[in-house]
Amino acid sequence: MLVAASNAVNPLLPTYREALGLTPLVISMTFTLYVAALVVTLFAMARPQAVRRAGAVLLTSLFLIVGSDLLLADAQEWSILVGRVIGGAAGGLGTGAASALMVAAVGAKGRAITATGNTAGAIAGAAGSQLLVSLLSVGAAPRAVFFGHSGVAVLLIVGLTVVLGLRREDNRSALAATPASAPSARAGCATLRLFVPGIIVWTCVSLAGVFSATLFDELDMQVARAIGPVVLPCATAAVQLGAPAVLRLAPRSSGMLATAGGIVVILVGAWFRSDVLSIIGFVALGAGVGTGYRTALVVLTKGSRAARQGALASLYAAACYSIAAAVVTAVGVVGNQTGLVAAVCGTLALFGALALSVSAWVPRVSDAQDALTVYPRGVHAHNEDMSNWGHRQ
Repeated sequence: MLVAASNAVNPLLPTYREALGLTPLVISMTFTLYVAALVVTLFAMARPQAVRRAGAVLLTSLFLIVGSDLLLADAQEWSILVGRVIGGAAGGLGTGAASALMVAAVGAKGRAITATGNTAGAIAGAAGSQLLVSLLSVGAAPRAVFFGHSGVAVLLIVGLTVVLGLRREDNRSALAATPASAPSARAGCATLRLFVPGIIVWTCVSLAGVFSATLFDELDMQVARAIGPVVLPCATAAVQLGAPAVLRLAPRSSGMLATAGGIVVILVGAWFRSDVLSIIGFVALGAGVGTGYRTALVVLTKGSRAARQGALASLYAAACYSIAAAVVTAVGVVGNQTGLVAAVCGTLALFGALALSVSAWVPRVSDAQDALTVYPRGVHAHNEDMSNWGHRQ
């Protein structure tokens, strides 16, 4: 639901622009300010010590997202930007906390769930928001989206308070049995190849998520505007949830070729004003993003215990979001001078070329195979180093 709130903003951007006359730079700032708060919080949480109070941190993040929703429902420029800052802080708190709690609860399988779970929120946020934009007036859509989301968040707060209370001792034991050091050695130069694919694909999906609805609105491609931002997370989710099948059918896949190919098809569709081609491109891009982001994260965190899992997940997300935010901001600045269409299409083409150039040396789906092993019921990450389980399997 934290991710749903973030993605729900994107289909509303043309609506906000129509009502408030937002410039390309202000549109980019709705993402950049969100990411600035997100990254600061992620870096603060990228320590095992910070994640040891994961239950309280997760509940705090949900309280913050309710405040963000109320500000975003009030369609004024200042409230949108402030709401995005608060939403970023909420996402930063929740990322590592939820990741650590998943590993504490279900063991090694929680690593794959951590990498996959955000896509469900992305789908719900983008699809639900787009549906309400299609059905309601310009003024009513933001209120319906964010009042509805805040109601769900309140229900989650109540339910999680009960669940975390029942699991209090188990979680305390799991999160305490972890070295106190930060994951600096694991996240240093030796793991650069694990960060590069995530940064590239997350920048691509950020550009598509932030600007695609407005881009296709300017090109008068209303079908692509409505469907493209929704099928993007759907394709990402399908690939991540189907990871065992991808492992069997395409073990050498890294997601980079699909990312580059999807961008090419999107741009060709935009050039020829073809909604069908652009939507196919979104499907391919989503598949590439899902494969590349998930594979690198699972390999990076393989063998980590619960709190270190949360710290690494926070650090990985912080790195990916930092670069994506810088690029999106630059597109907004350039877009004010050249127009949004040229700035977005040119930048997408650049990152498609980058994805193609690194495809030979980034991690493959087969590299994450050990992390996808199903471990015996009842075995959790804090009972034994999961790398030993991988060798024994």
